[in-house]
Amino acid sequence: MADHYTSGDALVYPDTASAADIPLIAQKLANSVQAALTGRESRFIAVCTSSTRPASPAAGALIYETDTKAFGVWNGVAWSMWDTTDQSYTPTWTVDAGTAPALGNGTLTGTYRRAGANITAQIKLVSGTTTTYSDSGNHRVFLFSLPITSGDYTLISGQGRTSYGSTTTLWYALGWSSSKVGMSTAAAAAAAVGSNYPAIPPAATAGTTWSLRVHYTA
Repeated sequence: MADHYTSGDALVYPDTASAADIPLIAQKLANSVQAALTGRESRFIAVCTSSTRPASPAAGALIYETDTKAFGVWNGVAWSMWDTTDQSYTPTWTVDAGTAPALGNGTLTGTYRRAGANITAQIKLVSGTTTTYSDSGNHRVFLFSLPITSGDYTLISGQGRTSYGSTTTLWYALGWSSSKVGMSTAAAAAAAVGSNYPAIPPAATAGTTWSLRVHYTA
């Protein structure tokens, strides 16, 4: 079999005189393309979903997920993701001690964005007519789950606020654990964990909005 046409990049193609050899030349073309692409995966963006990412990517490989609208790069160990739009998640809501609060007919929503290892999350709690905070004003810190585990929760930063009508109270984000963040005042943030936190009223008022925005590293 003769290679009737070879391109400048050493890829073999059949010409009109090689009809009988087309199957073999096509195989040679496929093999040469595979060899030419080996190690160059990072020059292309693979389109996939969050559940169909490439199984054995080379370091530097790039993807775009159609379901999350996020770009990713394989760093040799894991995918580092960059979101182009907010990702939704459902936070859990607890307190630091005593009876757990009850959401009732209130709403609790969360969103986040990834920029590599840097995470920005937003949490919003709106009290309903059947929402209860706790069994006592001595239960002092609202705790919300993070969308992605924190690498060092002591470095979580952010701020929150409570709004009802024309009344607004500012709060600080308090890193509670690798998976939870709390809302507390500046005085509470400076105090030791478990002491001197401001009391959260045990009775919820419908329409009261608790908002929290935090930044941290996964």
